[in-house]
Amino acid sequence: MVLALGKKKYALIFDEDGAVIELREISDSSLGKAIRDSSATDLLKKLARELTVKILSREPSHEAQFALASIIGWAFKESGDERALEILVPLLSHKDWEVRWSAVHVIGQIFKSTGNLAVLDVLIPVLRDEDPDVRLEVARVLGRIFRNHKNAKRAMLKLKKLMKEGDQELKTVIAHALGRMFQDTGDPDVIAELVEEWSKSEDSQIRSALLEALWRISRSMQQFMEILASLMSERVSRAEEESIEVQ
Repeated sequence: MVLALGKKKYALIFDEDGAVIELREISDSSLGKAIRDSSATDLLKKLARELTVKILSREPSHEAQFALASIIGWAFKESGDERALEILVPLLSHKDWEVRWSAVHVIGQIFKSTGNLAVLDVLIPVLRDEDPDVRLEVARVLGRIFRNHKNAKRAMLKLKKLMKEGDQELKTVIAHALGRMFQDTGDPDVIAELVEEWSKSEDSQIRSALLEALWRISRSMQQFMEILASLMSERVSRAEEESIEVQ
């Protein structure tokens, strides 16, 4: 792929998986030497900003979307560099859902395992995105950012408040996010929160998402079965109480 920056043109070389592996300056229609190390990284960041402006100002092609995700992914990698947000945040409100999905996905790549709470604040509005694929990707990305991180509990407090105030779609995606953030931890506090939410809900979609989250969080199948038995017992007890009241 060829991209221009000012009067210069650059060629991006991709591997078979779509990742950028090399950057070369084009001179007289021929490829020059590969640009490497910090020079390549700095140049890629400039190219990413240039491409973002183009995507925001016109209908993006799939090629442009693909290029931007690949460029930012290589330029910032798993750096946790918040300057990447300057490029990505405007894309989170783009009219094309695929652009929004790509921006969320790349944020997950850059901030993987960082527990960055500023990124959480950026992604919270996207939990209400109109497209279900974008919402689910936010849940996955929150899992990548906060899984097994000390800031996961602080992030959960913000999500917990949103869950209590949210509608069906928001509660469902938050349940998916929490399941990924605390996967395999068996965390009793998180389990208690989700069990309480499940007990209060009459919505089958929300309960299903909460059960999936509890399954992910459980350390073992035995723990999950114990949680499930407790939930079923609570449901039976509630039904019996309601039956008595009717009589």
